[in-house]
Amino acid sequence: MSGIPVLGAIRTTFDLIRRAPDLSEAVAAVDAMLRQTLVGRDDVVDYIAEHTGWRGVRRARRAVALADSRSRSCAESRFRVAWAVDAGIPLPEVNVPVYGSSDGVLLGIPDLLDIESGLVGEYDGAQHRTLEHHTADNAREEVLEQHGLTVVRVTAPDLAQFRRRTVYRLKQARERGLARDRRLDRWTLERDHVI
Repeated sequence: MSGIPVLGAIRTTFDLIRRAPDLSEAVAAVDAMLRQTLVGRDDVVDYIAEHTGWRGVRRARRAVALADSRSRSCAESRFRVAWAVDAGIPLPEVNVPVYGSSDGVLLGIPDLLDIESGLVGEYDGAQHRTLEHHTADNAREEVLEQHGLTVVRVTAPDLAQFRRRTVYRLKQARERGLARDRRLDRWTLERDHVI
């Protein structure tokens, strides 16, 4: 490469996550590398284990433990950190299809899903503010809730200046979900599961 030194993908990932300004950005970085299949999770874990004395290794370990290659954006990754670390909700399923349990019809693909409580987390970026997208989001949210799921929507300000309020909203929604009558749930993750 013309004598120019170039770092490999694993070392680049390691440097990105250990030098990130905070855990949210570290998770966003490792998710992006996993999403692009530039690195594998096990490879990053092994690399971190081989460099235990380096600055930022503790953050790198935490970031990889929270990482998920199914995350579709850095904002979703940041949301997952608020969900799991700040709100203390177990790591969610990420972008998994949810189906109606009686008919197998696709209800949606939530950004985040806590199966136990039926809590859905949706990150709304700028594209969600167009009238068409917002209209579709509203209809999909109603369908998810009609099937027994609880939906919490967040935006960039919710993860920054309103983060404490967002954490409270998430905790309250999870409590409501845990208290629900699960016999009334009409959703499943199994497409062919029809009652």
